[in-house]
Amino acid sequence: MIIKSLTIIDSGYEKTFNFSSNFSLVYSDGVNSVGKTTLLRCLVYCLGYSIPSTKNFDFEKKKFLATLLLSNGQEIVVRRDDRNVFFGEMLYSMPAEKLELHKLIWGIERDNLLKNLLGVFYVDQEKGWTLLNRGIVIGKERFNIKEFVLALSNRYDENLMYDIEITKRTLAKYKRLQNVVEFQRSLNENNNYIYETDAGVINKERLTIEYEKNLLEKECKKLKNSYKDNERVQKFITNMRLRVKDNNGNVIAINKDNIVGYNENQDLLNARIHQLEDSITVYANQLNKIEKKEKSLKRDLTLLSAESIEKKFDQQIMSLKIDPMVVDDTIKNYEKRKNELEKLLDEELKINNDIVDRLHTIIYKYSQELGVDEKYVTANSDYIFTKKLAGLSGAILQKVVFCFKLAYIKIVEERCACNLPIILDSPSGKEMSKENVIKMYDIIKRDFSNHQIIVASIYDYGYADSKIELKERLMEGEEFCVS
Repeated sequence: MIIKSLTIIDSGYEKTFNFSSNFSLVYSDGVNSVGKTTLLRCLVYCLGYSIPSTKNFDFEKKKFLATLLLSNGQEIVVRRDDRNVFFGEMLYSMPAEKLELHKLIWGIERDNLLKNLLGVFYVDQEKGWTLLNRGIVIGKERFNIKEFVLALSNRYDENLMYDIEITKRTLAKYKRLQNVVEFQRSLNENNNYIYETDAGVINKERLTIEYEKNLLEKECKKLKNSYKDNERVQKFITNMRLRVKDNNGNVIAINKDNIVGYNENQDLLNARIHQLEDSITVYANQLNKIEKKEKSLKRDLTLLSAESIEKKFDQQIMSLKIDPMVVDDTIKNYEKRKNELEKLLDEELKINNDIVDRLHTIIYKYSQELGVDEKYVTANSDYIFTKKLAGLSGAILQKVVFCFKLAYIKIVEERCACNLPIILDSPSGKEMSKENVIKMYDIIKRDFSNHQIIVASIYDYGYADSKIELKERLMEGEEFCVS
């Protein structure tokens, strides 16, 4: 995919920025804070990502149009207006339909790969040059190398990932509960009163109902997914016009009516879904009633003095009947469970996985070319999952991050036939010498010439095929737009 241009419309004025299909430089001659970062963020924001506005430039109050050349040769205009993104004439609401939009833009169908794609091709100046293999790319966009590798290697086990996520969340809740236990102990040491309050009773009731409602919602979602998956399989088989021959030589066309057990199974799923939805509605109604009670109590609390509020808060905490031993034992059990699940995930991820080996080979190759000491990039391919960043800082960290990003881009190209753009914000920072930046540019020009490269920098090293120069502000020299 090639980004041909971006148009920004702001309060009746518009300005269009054109990009080369090869190497484009967003440039300000030795000057910062003129809009380079804002322009790159606007570009990514227009593509449907959750990108925070920059100072004095609110994305939600502006309109953006990006002209894209897709991998199939089709030219399309993507228009973003706050939460609405138009892909041609098709409307998508962000962030709910982000993945559906990105399937069209990138030509990739795997959801868990798409979720991590921004962390592959975009490096923001704030956190981007410190993001190695997991964490926040920018705003609410995240990257996780394990999800990325599992998606690429077709080993993504949705049930296992779901169990890990639920176990981690539950463990975190019990650890917070452990803090409540410690607070109760401190209150007891100060001889505070212990009695059950209205707020305490209501809060416990709400937590119980929310917990049960969440369980039902998760089960309902899984059943709906199963129902849809069954429909897709049935439609696929029907569209294939498959036929079978019985013992008497009769040829029978396969369809949903003669697939043994299909209709009965779908009916059972549908019945259970409706049953769950009815139960969820009951819980939702109960929560609405509890919310009204809580609002009434809050109104009463506003009439209390600060001292009374503190005392009432302490009393509510003390009203929670929590067994410390049960909490400690539960935490141990969930930690054990989490470790077991993560061990299964690591086995699925690392054993005989050529993607892991390929990523490490690329990372190691480029790190050596950039002069990174071997002690920072070990010979063990497990290094790509490292959480140990000790000793990585400044130029060393930036070079290692650069190597990781190139490896991610290269593996997506090899496995998905998708040439992602390479968007880099301020590669000359972080104590990087001119010599190191030139080496980085040399690698990109040599090995990624079939990718579109967009770089924002205060320096021009002469690599760009086209240059967008900003002098004072992003929208300087804009033209009035009637429509």
